[in-house]
Amino acid sequence: MDMNKVLDIAMAKDASDVHLVCGNKPLLRIIRELVPAPRV
Repeated sequence: MDMNKVLDIAMAKDASDVHLVCGNKPLLRIIRELVPAPRV
């Protein structure tokens, strides 16, 4: 997982949070809803 790409995607989608859990895809909080980040 490339953290720079995850953060770039989060900023582009105006996410307020990035949730990282070992073994799972990153989740972005967008307008109070957790959505999976696109494949990075």
